[in-house]
Amino acid sequence: MRRIAIATLIFPNFQLLDLAGPWDAFGEIKVLSQGEVEYQLTAIGTTRGQIRSSSGLTVTPDQTIFDDC
Repeated sequence: MRRIAIATLIFPNFQLLDLAGPWDAFGEIKVLSQGEVEYQLTAIGTTRGQIRSSSGLTVTPDQTIFDDC
């Protein structure tokens, strides 16, 4: 299986679709490729802790821009 790392940047007042849309699309690739390709998705926040989207939903990023890679 081939794994590809993808990071999405989230910041205060981000649009949920900008996070959820790509995550859903990249997740479907594993199914369509019959398990040959998998994307490892990571949400990176510009602030520590939960980040509130423009619709009010809060998301906790996997890591922040302040964390070591």
